[in-house]
Amino acid sequence: MANRSLKAFSLLEVILIMGVFIIMTLIFLPVGINELQGNKIDNVVKELRSLIYTQSQSAYTFKNNKDYGLAFFQDHYIVFTGSSLAQAESETKYDLSGEIKINEINFNNLGSELIFTKGFFKPNTYGSFKVMSGGLAYQVTINSEGLLLISKL
Repeated sequence: MANRSLKAFSLLEVILIMGVFIIMTLIFLPVGINELQGNKIDNVVKELRSLIYTQSQSAYTFKNNKDYGLAFFQDHYIVFTGSSLAQAESETKYDLSGEIKINEINFNNLGSELIFTKGFFKPNTYGSFKVMSGGLAYQVTINSEGLLLISKL
């Protein structure tokens, strides 16, 4: 009869390896969640930058011979065609997901609308707002010349 010796991990070795995995999970899970949250707010800011540029170009090139604008609110923003949101001929609402919020909206103390008049690249209103999510924040500033400055806070 052959002498067989079974080799296996001891209970102590299994518990030790599981402990290492648990510790690694506790360390890297919050980092991964913060990175995912950072990607979401980065995407929102990039989309806003693109929409502001598109609206200004549409107005400057007399697209449909109309004014163009954006209106900002805490949990959403609206892209519209017309001289104001109240008189908009068309509008598209974009809801912000999760914890992402728009705060401290200040356009010449005239409200939350950024308007581009047909034939002009410069906006009628200018100012800034913040896009925030958890501990991450961006300051978006549109100056009187229509230049856009985005800074991470």
